[in-house]
Amino acid sequence: MSTSTSASTPASLSSHVGAAIATISVIVIALLAVTLTPGRTPALTSEGASTASSAAAATRTQEVDVTVKGMSFVPDTIDVSPGTHLIVNLTNTGALAHDLTTPSGASSGLVAPGEKARVDMGVIQESTQAWCSVAGHRQMGMTLDIRVRGSEGDSRQSGHADASRIGMEALLEDDHPLVTPMLDAAEASSHHRVELTMTEREERLAGHARAVWTFNDRVPGPTLRGKVGDTFEVVLHNRGTMEHGVDFHAGEVSPDEAMKPIPPGTSHTYRFTATHPGIWLYHCSSHPMSAHIAHGMFGAVIIDPPDLGDVDHEYLMAYSDLALGDEGAQMTPDVVAFNGYPFQYVRHPLQVTVGQTVRIWSVNAGPNSPLSLHVVGAHLTGTWKEGEWGVRPGSGIASQAMELAPAQGGFVEVTFHEPGTYNLVNHVMSYAERGAKAQFVVTE
Repeated sequence: MSTSTSASTPASLSSHVGAAIATISVIVIALLAVTLTPGRTPALTSEGASTASSAAAATRTQEVDVTVKGMSFVPDTIDVSPGTHLIVNLTNTGALAHDLTTPSGASSGLVAPGEKARVDMGVIQESTQAWCSVAGHRQMGMTLDIRVRGSEGDSRQSGHADASRIGMEALLEDDHPLVTPMLDAAEASSHHRVELTMTEREERLAGHARAVWTFNDRVPGPTLRGKVGDTFEVVLHNRGTMEHGVDFHAGEVSPDEAMKPIPPGTSHTYRFTATHPGIWLYHCSSHPMSAHIAHGMFGAVIIDPPDLGDVDHEYLMAYSDLALGDEGAQMTPDVVAFNGYPFQYVRHPLQVTVGQTVRIWSVNAGPNSPLSLHVVGAHLTGTWKEGEWGVRPGSGIASQAMELAPAQGGFVEVTFHEPGTYNLVNHVMSYAERGAKAQFVVTE
């Protein structure tokens, strides 16, 4: 038995060893195949390989020449591959100073007309957009789209960040120093010298930030008043941080010199002669005008008609759209107002007595929305618009509203026959509900 066992052992061991060696060889060959086969990467090194690939991609640099022409970037779209290091060489051939700003904060800084700047846009991994950050210029279309090839996203945006809608209650509760609407009679002098200082500041409106740009730190700017044939000498001082100018609709002058942009820290004198009666708009003449007007840079010049009669009270109700934040005007504004602030004459009603006649001058500064001037509970027994009477006082007829498109002006006259509270509104009622409302409290 022992002889039989010892005789079979060498063959058995040889068989097991051979099988083990064969198995080990298969495993080694398989591992080598996984490791060494071209195009195959072990799972443990995939992250490292991906990082190396991105690093290699990021070394690609693409330089693009972009030119400012008018209020546009040319080209306005740049296509890049993922991971491209993008450099923009900006040349300003426009008439105004501009910049190029990115969401990451990279910026060319302000580039004057005729100057150049080099902007490092960084490594671009996904589609994005750059723009000119000068107030209102983005809304005018000064955007530069950077599109990553193969990206599903599209960087094109509306160019306007809509202002958050503010509730009526918040607007009604937002108190601020009252802008007096009472008008003084025209001075006897036939020559009027006025100084207007242009500045910028920020304030809060119902908890929302609002950039305010002003003439003499007020909205609307000072009211100028005279008669046909009077001369006006207006000295303008720009104490702001951007270019401003002025356009007096009451004057008949060449815009080339009178309305030219006034750089910060400089002054300019604007002269005109009043040739026709009316209430004439004046406003900032710098582009985009919609933004400058909506931020508060407007006012009125009243040139009295020769047949203007006496009344007990005269008020100015200059209507305008408001811009919130530092954005420009919207075609459908969130907030509108008489004399720059919504509902201020609801919080502080105007006081008159029964039987008194009130003349309400109004100009629609816009820049976009219409005005239908209406007094709830009263008839307009006098209306005068854009140089002519619609309803003459004492004629025995009356009107219910007077419409004013942007840049139009006129006045209405009303006599209150009973005590009570009478609302003056923009009868485009959604605008009345957004701030264009004032109240007259009539007592015996």
